[in-house]
Amino acid sequence: MKNNGFINGSDLLKLAEQAKPKNDFGGWHVCPDGTLDYKHGRYIIEGYRLTKNDWILHMMGKSWVNMNDFIPAYFQAMRNAGIQLATIRFYYG
Repeated sequence: MKNNGFINGSDLLKLAEQAKPKNDFGGWHVCPDGTLDYKHGRYIIEGYRLTKNDWILHMMGKSWVNMNDFIPAYFQAMRNAGIQLATIRFYYG
């Protein structure tokens, strides 16, 4: 980027791309309405259902779920859906 006070078009596009929220986390895609879509329809959690279950605990029980991908995708989905408060439970055994 130039220091003359002006930003050229390609640099502006790069900045805009960096500022966009991330919508893909491993196999999870987060839709604008907060819907979580795993691998194009193999598992879908609609945005309006994000607070209906304890999704983190539920998904921990599935052997195919990489929680390092699911947890940030879940929080981004809640952000997209406009959910600002949720209860998350964890059990230690």
